[in-house]
Amino acid sequence: MLPSKPAQVLAIGSSMGGLVSALEDQDSQGRIDGALTTCGIVAGGINLNEFQLDGEYAMAQLLLPGQQVQLTGFGGPVGAGQAFGTAAILTGAAAQAQQTPPAGPGSPWPSLSSTPSRGTRARRPRPRTATRPRRRAPSTT
Repeated sequence: MLPSKPAQVLAIGSSMGGLVSALEDQDSQGRIDGALTTCGIVAGGINLNEFQLDGEYAMAQLLLPGQQVQLTGFGGPVGAGQAFGTAAILTGAAAQAQQTPPAGPGSPWPSLSSTPSRGTRARRPRPRTATRPRRRAPSTT
């Protein structure tokens, strides 16, 4: 319990908390004076949908070349079934691609498993030259 009524009430949140803060403000009936949300989806779902569509398009082009895969225009009484069908096709293509063995040493497409992961560097041994003497531990005798 607060000692006095607040002058202003703000809802603040990030990510999912930003979605909650926006909803609180929307449904507050004036009890919340404003919301500060750091969640990109609050700006609009269209960009999120386009982002997801870009990924689906890339999957269809890379994993199912030459095949016509419906990615948009799902509507009417059969729209949901068509969308689930497309999801199943893309999921199956992704699962099959993950079973593909890595490219061999002569392949122009290197395997991702042979690529150093982010944050790591392949370390090359420093060349030893004749002019650079090796250090020896000091003698204790």
